[in-house]
Amino acid sequence: MKKIIYILSVFLLMACSQNDSIIEGRVLDQEGNPVEEVLIQVMGTDLFEYSDADGNFKIDTKERGEELIFNKDAFQFERRTLKDSKEVILKPKS
Repeated sequence: MKKIIYILSVFLLMACSQNDSIIEGRVLDQEGNPVEEVLIQVMGTDLFEYSDADGNFKIDTKERGEELIFNKDAFQFERRTLKDSKEVILKPKS
């Protein structure tokens, strides 16, 4: 019985700690308009998501403090580590 409780506790702790690595945010242009279909990738991995029509995104980085890449054709490439601010403002290509 103690072994079952121990195993359940480990799974519970793993499930709770996984949510800490999920980053939610919003991608905007310089005028404050949402930018959709921006590729957001965790640097050095194959983990990625796209921003939705409102510029919102949600990505599981697996670890806190991972560097994210924001890429869309009409905008400059952006690399950011999101901590406090969850908004990313993309600048147009010159």
